[in-house]
Amino acid sequence: MKIEFKGQRVAVLIFDNRKILLIHRFRDGRDYHVIPGGHVEPGETLEETAIREIKEETGFDIDLGDKIWEFENMGRPEFYFLARSFTGKLRLGGPELKKMSPQNRYQLVWIKLDELPAINLLPIQIKELILQKFNTIGKE
Repeated sequence: MKIEFKGQRVAVLIFDNRKILLIHRFRDGRDYHVIPGGHVEPGETLEETAIREIKEETGFDIDLGDKIWEFENMGRPEFYFLARSFTGKLRLGGPELKKMSPQNRYQLVWIKLDELPAINLLPIQIKELILQKFNTIGKE
């Protein structure tokens, strides 16, 4: 499916040993986390956006899995995919690295799923979806 306008966001859930990769944001005095991802560029598919954004933001090459959620957040469509696997060295890059300042910081962090309830993860509905669907992965 080709998307021809901006405003849509694609994000990818990346798990490793019961941890999820998040971006810890410090912006204008606010402290919160988001799932890595970004805006769809003109002519890109959702899948192309997912692969590009993860490479730019994290340095990872991913094997993209299924789209698992789609919902509106403050009037903006958001699409969430699952990464089947990833390779590469974790490093912040892309526009996020260029926009870093004392008032606007990005930090890649692995958060244990058991610690996710205490994290300020935005948008707020994504935390509950993740906990419902993935909190049992890797548990016996």
